[in-house]
Amino acid sequence: MIGFFVARNFGLFFIVLIISVYINDGSRLVWISPYCFVNKRIMNQYEAADEIATIIPEAKGEIIKVGNMKNAYTIIKIFTKYIRSSVEANNQLLIEKSLRLMERIHDKGDAFLRNAVENVFVFSWDSVTASCNALQRKMLVSKMPLGLYTAYINQVYKSGI
Repeated sequence: MIGFFVARNFGLFFIVLIISVYINDGSRLVWISPYCFVNKRIMNQYEAADEIATIIPEAKGEIIKVGNMKNAYTIIKIFTKYIRSSVEANNQLLIEKSLRLMERIHDKGDAFLRNAVENVFVFSWDSVTASCNALQRKMLVSKMPLGLYTAYINQVYKSGI
């Protein structure tokens, strides 16, 4: 007997395959195999703007101005500006939270958000860290999530710098 059922739990879809085999002596062997498919939700610019405003409440006024919420590039430009000011103020906790959120936007964002992160934030990373000495720059790079760092390295090598 072979059966399966689908269960949904916390945004994950599980397909459980149940195979029941009767052995010659009358006993039954049951094998259960779960397969997990992650429901990868795509983030849009409105959700990104809301999450940025949650981490940096000062940015909320600038983000909700007419037209800014509709443009992914403007949202990422505003977020990059606040990350730059956090780097200059040496606010380590806010830098870490911001970099993690930028990685999440890059990973889960729609095509507009991903392109905005790569063309605005990643492109301006050198100018964000320009006010830092070598030790601070190494520390910031060590806090940069892998996906953002990979995008940065790809951009540096692609440009031939």
